[in-house]
Amino acid sequence: MIHSLIKMIGMIAMIGIIVVGCESVVDYESQTQESIEVQTFNSTSNSSHIELVTEDNIGDDWDSNIVGENSGIAFTTDYSAPTGLGDAALLLFTENNTSARAELGTSVNVRLDEVGSLNYWTYQPAGNPDLAAVAYKMYVTFDGGWTFLIYEPYWQNGTGDAAPVVSGEWQYWENMENGNWWSSKTSGGLDAGLGGPPFYSLDEVLALQPDAVVQGIQLGIGSYNPDWSVLADGMTFAGTSYDFDLAQDPANKMECKNGAWEEFGFSNQGQCIRFVNTGQDSR
Repeated sequence: MIHSLIKMIGMIAMIGIIVVGCESVVDYESQTQESIEVQTFNSTSNSSHIELVTEDNIGDDWDSNIVGENSGIAFTTDYSAPTGLGDAALLLFTENNTSARAELGTSVNVRLDEVGSLNYWTYQPAGNPDLAAVAYKMYVTFDGGWTFLIYEPYWQNGTGDAAPVVSGEWQYWENMENGNWWSSKTSGGLDAGLGGPPFYSLDEVLALQPDAVVQGIQLGIGSYNPDWSVLADGMTFAGTSYDFDLAQDPANKMECKNGAWEEFGFSNQGQCIRFVNTGQDSR
């Protein structure tokens, strides 16, 4: 796995780790549709369970793509988090450079027609450009091609102005499968959006590529968005809501029971209880 360089920046007061100056990237393109076992999900529910993502996941099952010495990601409590999603949230920030990027993603293998309802939360602190918000991205492959499908909050009224984005409060973007997505490249009947229109709903993508597969999901700030500092949490995909939070440990065995082990990032109750008894951490 690619490991991110970890560095503290004194000018930013936060709890968690900051990942900066790293050239690692989620290697979605090295995968092929033929080499994966496609997972299917019941897409009738918005979210079947919550999965905790902490700084411990970076370089393991989540990878960062950071461009710029003073760009990065962090887990912070400075802006709290949406109700039900712990105390912290994911902060992404870019330096004042048009090539700067800050992205965090993970590999998935799910048919596009099985992703269900897509939702997430964003927060824009004061001092950002009016349209600044974390983007939700999917790396999608299909017969003979691939693209990133990108959802940006400020494009959701179709005009590209800042009206949909509200500063200083958590905003919930739901049923995004019906929203405005643009394609990062011309491929498979899709025309490249180059940061904007033409837009596609997921049904329109499926009409062109009915066997499309999502091989990666990502939250991020792309290039040409310098000096942004924005947050996201509760990224929902294929029945799972990803809670970006600080790592927490159970204080006793009772805190591992009744499914609570999931909140601490363990794979099962036994791992959680073993941690309490022995300190052995299997997360």
